[in-house]
Amino acid sequence: MRKSKKKKGFDEFHKFQKARSICIHSFDKEYEKSKDSEEALQKALNTARINKGTLNLTPMCFAGLEGEIIFYGRYNETLDFDLLPDTKKTHADFHSPITQKYYDVTTNIDYKDLGKYIRDENREYLLSCVDRKSREVELIPTSFPKCPNCSSPAHYVVYLDDTKMTTFDSFCDYPYQVLKLYCCNCQYSEELKTSECGLNDPYKMAYGELECEYYDLNISYPNNKKKVGALDKRMDDLIKGYWVDTLKFFRKEFDVFISAISRTESQMFPPSKNDFYECELPVGIHRILDFDKYKGKGSRKFYFPDYEMDI
Repeated sequence: MRKSKKKKGFDEFHKFQKARSICIHSFDKEYEKSKDSEEALQKALNTARINKGTLNLTPMCFAGLEGEIIFYGRYNETLDFDLLPDTKKTHADFHSPITQKYYDVTTNIDYKDLGKYIRDENREYLLSCVDRKSREVELIPTSFPKCPNCSSPAHYVVYLDDTKMTTFDSFCDYPYQVLKLYCCNCQYSEELKTSECGLNDPYKMAYGELECEYYDLNISYPNNKKKVGALDKRMDDLIKGYWVDTLKFFRKEFDVFISAISRTESQMFPPSKNDFYECELPVGIHRILDFDKYKGKGSRKFYFPDYEMDI
């Protein structure tokens, strides 16, 4: 007799909770003995792999289990976590009595919607995105500062300025950067901090990596749309990767969550094809705030739209 979907989901939930409890206990026991968090983390991950087989965990459950173990191993020493039951009321996996914050762990932010988190002044939630391969953890806020003008969610944006003269001027495309607080609702903009890090254009860097391949493709297969399309896809992926790295870099530089990177772009005055004007446009947007992610959903107030900003 086949199990109903509800019964199957219930069984998977309990198997996951059992594996989670065993693995966390394995980490704590090993850490108490060795006082080495890396050694304890590896022990707990090995325990997870064993439980994947003995409990017959689905690939999705195992990915979530690994993510929680990595997060616990990386932060428990400093945050002293309370392990929370996985319920709709908590909407989090861990709580820290030290920071008084709640942490929801995921290995894929594409499945997360910021609008579903509880808005409570007494509870601050952080989305903890874990890369299982690199074991890196990115902490993403689920609420944002209020706009001083209209009280809508505002965002920290880094503007890449190529007009200011600095010591990096002859070596890079964007020698000067400005941290802004920007509101997508009323276009309020406030400059907060500046930096002189010296950055190159991701488009130029990506093309520089693939320039020889584009040249060879143009000589050998000038009309092969499939090969050109595949190379263009690699180009787009490289550019996106550079923007992701830039967002991470400025988060460390300014010590705030950066929603987007912007720069000055030339736009055409419609319907004329000869008249242009300059405006500030977002060119690198954090995945959690991508417009397409929230299209048609009730939580669109959190997205970062791809339209021009006031310079």
